Amino acid sequence: MTTQELEQAILDVMVNDYGYVSGLTLEDLGSGYKVKLDLHNYMVPLVIMAELEAEKFLKYFKEELRERCLHHASYFTGFKRIKEDEEYSERLWNDRTC
Repeated sequence: MTTQELEQAILDVMVNDYGYVSGLTLEDLGSGYKVKLDLHNYMVPLVIMAELEAEKFLKYFKEELRERCLHHASYFTGFKRIKEDEEYSERLWNDRTC
């Protein structure tokens, strides 16, 4: 199995089993493979790697996802909203000199 075929097989697993449609990077390490999944943030990817040949790595990858309960995980981006103090904002605005 070539690296491109392995990447496509991993992408098929992610799309069909987990509904995943985000970034995926497969890197051939020479003695194994490394997969980076940008689940909710490309800055903090989920990385799975092992020193295995392609077919065994695909089986390992599927088992690793099952053990991590990825199908139960949900990721969200949260924002903290700060209510501005009107009096403070007004003071700042009035103290400005232009």
